[in-house]
Parts: sequence; structure tokens; C-alpha cells
Amino acid sequence: MYITIVIPTYWGRKTGKPRQLGDGVYDHPTPIDTDGLLGRCIESLKVR
Repeated sequence: MYITIVIPTYWGRKTGKPRQLGDGVYDHPTPIDTDGLLGRCIESLKVR
């Protein structure tokens, strides 16, 4: 048996790059060049 967890993520431009016309705006987009909260979330799901 396998368990699947779906984590919707919203990625933005690299850190320091301003939004451009046509970019979607979301509550907490993660800059594409960082782990942000997603990295911590995945780490917390590891079986210890």
C-alpha cells in the first residue's frame, strides 16, 4: 500500500525579481531559487 500526499505549491520569480504583467499573484509564492516553506514541509513528513 502506498500513501500519496499532494501539496499544491505556487512558484514565483527568483528572489529580488519584481513581478511582471501577466504573473499570477498568490498568498505565499515561493521564489524559484529557494526551498521556502515547502522544504520544511517535506522534511517534516519524513519517517523517523
